[in-house]
Amino acid sequence: MKKLSLVIAAVLAGTMIFGASAFAAGSSSTTTTTTKPVEQVTAAHSYSANVAAAGVVIDGAASSATVTLAPVSVAEVNNANAQAKALVAPTAQVLHMVNVELGAKFSKAQITFNVSGVVAGQKIMVLHQCADGSWEKITPDAVGNGTVTATFTSLSPVAIVAYEASAKTADVAPYVMIIAMISVLGAAVCAKKAFN
Repeated sequence: MKKLSLVIAAVLAGTMIFGASAFAAGSSSTTTTTTKPVEQVTAAHSYSANVAAAGVVIDGAASSATVTLAPVSVAEVNNANAQAKALVAPTAQVLHMVNVELGAKFSKAQITFNVSGVVAGQKIMVLHQCADGSWEKITPDAVGNGTVTATFTSLSPVAIVAYEASAKTADVAPYVMIIAMISVLGAAVCAKKAFN
């Protein structure tokens, strides 16, 4: 009976260690949430974003001010893509980019763009090129199916950027190994008692 207890304890300990090793080898410390495939923007289709009906709010009040959208050059798109990777995420890419002008003075202008291919909940950031040539990140006020809403304090080239979100998760391998070691110690104690 003592030998049987020892064999069972040894088998259980071995199973725990093997299972922990296999689990640890298969685990990953990074989980990636992938959004829809990002289409690389080119100057040929960079003008596809437009302003939604009643999509302009100036200093807190709905406005009928004219928003003028003009296409941008390939060089501007390439520059925006480089800025997106540097400022937003290595996975970031410009979906749409336009030069935006508003026919009214404002302190803050909220604009809702119709942007094909964007879906609610998608990871989106807006980049705006300031007058001095620097770029600022603007977190959208809202991202809907086919729409992106953002608030600006000035206007010029605006890029709608999509990116993938990566979230670090706790690495469970160390904890599994600790549990396995405790199990081995428990098996050793059981085996010792079986021989006494």
